[in-house]
Amino acid sequence: MSITITEAELAKFKKLEEQSNKRKKQITNNYKKYYFVGIPDDQLSDEQKNLKKERIIKRKNLQLKSYYKKKEKAKKEREESRAQVFEE
Repeated sequence: MSITITEAELAKFKKLEEQSNKRKKQITNNYKKYYFVGIPDDQLSDEQKNLKKERIIKRKNLQLKSYYKKKEKAKKEREESRAQVFEE
């Protein structure tokens, strides 16, 4: 049993892949601009250096918050599962 793909479907998949790659590239470029990636610190103005530091700190804080939320959620789930085991 073989699967056949028509030219129209193949073209559709290629178009979707191109759009996806274009979007990924756009997101990467926006990230680089926002965090001043690829620009040496000695070429940045004082204001840009401060923005870069603030944005990096903000990102790290968000990462830590989500990490601790996940950790807390896992802890609650473990406690609930233990409670269910003891009830049985």
